[in-house]
Amino acid sequence: NLYGVNAGYKIDDATRAEGYYWLKDTQKKAYTAVAGSHSKGDNTQVIGARIGNVQMKDDMDISSQAELAYQFGKFHETSTTKTVSRRAMAAQGAVTVGFKNAKYVPSFTLLGAWFSGKKDQNDGTTEGDKYYKGWDPMFENQKFGDIANQSFDQTNARIVGVAGTAKPADDVMLKGEDYAYWWDQPYRAGSTGVLSRTGYSLNMTHKRFAGQELDLTATYDYTEDVQFGLLCGMFFP
Repeated sequence: NLYGVNAGYKIDDATRAEGYYWLKDTQKKAYTAVAGSHSKGDNTQVIGARIGNVQMKDDMDISSQAELAYQFGKFHETSTTKTVSRRAMAAQGAVTVGFKNAKYVPSFTLLGAWFSGKKDQNDGTTEGDKYYKGWDPMFENQKFGDIANQSFDQTNARIVGVAGTAKPADDVMLKGEDYAYWWDQPYRAGSTGVLSRTGYSLNMTHKRFAGQELDLTATYDYTEDVQFGLLCGMFFP
């Protein structure tokens, strides 16, 4: 079950602030063989705030945004069938500069994101921590790199990216993106219990740097209701 509320406030003509609260309650309960009873299911609560600003000038537009969120609740460990408390954080920010009167209407974006993590995403206590600090991506509606998003959950990550767009024609948009990824908490060398979204078991090293991705996208607006896109991406682990 999912419950939530989002409130927005217009500070001035250029600035808007938002605050939100979400509760994701997993009703499934796990049977604890040792205790002979059923443990509580996952319970994830999120509070956060976001502020955005858009400055419109004669020759360019500058938009910026920053967001910070905190997660708490309960996390059910699959390895010990125990339930521990959550304590996770996430933050992100971006600045975009667009040149609306220049040829091809170029824009450039610099962004960064952080999602707290655990070396072992299924366990909350093996690393000596009192709380489970892995960020729960819940129902993400954004991505930082198409291949990385298909391969890894949006957790335990530090991300820096740059992006640029251009319009060689009114109905054609070209976009280039370059992202670099670091683990928030590096894995132990030789760890093989990490699973990607593709189902592969990964053999990790102790290094924090995870890789880099380059994406190129072309979008064609055939009509107001029909759009075609072509994406070419490469991930360098």
